[in-house]
Amino acid sequence: MVGGQVFATIPSIFVAGRAAIPGDYGYSTGSDIEDFLMRLKYSLSNSTEMLSNTVGFWMAGEMAAKQWDIGKVEATTSLTQEEVPGVNVGLPEGVSGYPAHSPEIP
Repeated sequence: MVGGQVFATIPSIFVAGRAAIPGDYGYSTGSDIEDFLMRLKYSLSNSTEMLSNTVGFWMAGEMAAKQWDIGKVEATTSLTQEEVPGVNVGLPEGVSGYPAHSPEIP
């Protein structure tokens, strides 16, 4: 959106779609560890991929499908539905979750 406004006079590049791959939402489920490992290997081996793509493509689709209600996110085999690493578990000591409101930026 910002790029389109800032570079309004610059032609856009069309990037063709690709077939779904392991780790994409709709192709894999949250508990497909083999697909996760395949996607991790792909992300680590491909310089055009970010490591966060390993879970990012799946998590964004899952959250959108569940109307951004973390309690409805598919559970994995080792976690309950209420436990999503980096979202509400696995945070630094003394931190139980993200703040309800972002602090004001001076």
